Amino acid sequence: MILIFWLSSIPNLKIDDTEAEFFRRKFIHLFEYGLLWVLIYRAVVKEHWRNDFKGKIPQVILSFLLMVFYAATDEIHQLYVLTRQGKISDLGFDVLGGLLGIGILNLFNLKLNNKKVKREKVKKYQKSLWPILLGFLLFIILLVLSILYYDSYCPNFNLSSFF
Repeated sequence: MILIFWLSSIPNLKIDDTEAEFFRRKFIHLFEYGLLWVLIYRAVVKEHWRNDFKGKIPQVILSFLLMVFYAATDEIHQLYVLTRQGKISDLGFDVLGGLLGIGILNLFNLKLNNKKVKREKVKKYQKSLWPILLGFLLFIILLVLSILYYDSYCPNFNLSSFF
């Protein structure tokens, strides 16, 4: 959280001036808030945080709400930093990052549980399909939002070139 706050405090923060800057920034939003959700979740659950989400739905939701609250306060903080802007769209990417963190940790848990079941030689564990579908759906939503957002904020970008 301190690192995110510090990076949000830097005016004129740019990696470079290419059009790829947009995608780098959005990826960073996804990564940092996905990681933030995992760290908050680990702090809330404390023990056995890598185990299945079964019975831990309240902790998952609490961690997600805390992450969203911090993301909102970070965007408000950027309103007061010279040359920075707090954007609702960035908050959306932060929320998507948290959702991706949930999906990735759940996939990791399923794989870990699958290995445990194989070791115990119990009947074959059936993987749940919903985490894979959720990840794919979030990826498609992120891609569409990125293209639309990029089209509206980058003057050299032409959306019609994709179609």
